[in-house]
Amino acid sequence: MKPMDFETNEIEVTCPFCKAIGKIKIPVAIFKHKKWGTIKVQVPAGAICKDHHFIVLLDSQGIVRGHEKIEYLMSPIVPKESAYIDIKLGDFISIFGKKVIMHLLHALIFKYKAYVIKNNFNKEFIKNLDSFLKFLFRENHHHDNLIFFIDKIELSKVLRDEPGVLIIGIKNEILQCPWKGRLDFIKTNLNIALEIINPAEQLILLQQELSKFTRLAEGARKILEHGRLISKSEFLAELQHETKLLHIDKDILSLIKNYIDRHYSPSYWELIG
Repeated sequence: MKPMDFETNEIEVTCPFCKAIGKIKIPVAIFKHKKWGTIKVQVPAGAICKDHHFIVLLDSQGIVRGHEKIEYLMSPIVPKESAYIDIKLGDFISIFGKKVIMHLLHALIFKYKAYVIKNNFNKEFIKNLDSFLKFLFRENHHHDNLIFFIDKIELSKVLRDEPGVLIIGIKNEILQCPWKGRLDFIKTNLNIALEIINPAEQLILLQQELSKFTRLAEGARKILEHGRLISKSEFLAELQHETKLLHIDKDILSLIKNYIDRHYSPSYWELIG
């Protein structure tokens, strides 16, 4: 390696949990290769303060632009649920490919049934996949009774009888998709998780982001469940107040509507004038 590869910059960092201040060393090479976008650096417990593990966001100039809390890693111990997961996010990607993963996660969040044509998947693999999904959606049970593994011979019957389901082919192709539009929300959060080096932390970060959206959508549903008419501005103001969010853009609002329509009833959204 060249000498420059060993050079480091000291960056002052504040713990987002307890506000302790300290410095971490970042290799200069990271900034050299990252010309734009955000650099994510894991800060383990003990680096700034003894108890908290978090992620610091740096720009390409080494300026701190924010932090991300990893609330389930407030000690070096990984939650015990993850210790029993035999399949990691990277395994999931290597088996199905990122495109299929994105479609499956979207299906699970928005309550679409999904059929996967078997590709020599044994019972152990299917059990591990179920454990993976139970952890990922541990705050709810969106995955329950939504993913089915079928033999190729059953495909024609599913295609004929169930137009509103997701179907994944034996070569990981999307044979049928029941929704229109892109999967930007899933793609963004999946890519953010994959920037983390530690496989357990990848899964925790993705789980947290999916849970945040679920809580946001459920908060919106609670505002509407009383059955009173409400203006869009009032609805947004209440939702922002309840969730402490400064801004909810139209794309997230569209996802919230889809979530409520799929899990409850389109009649909820009709209350917004």
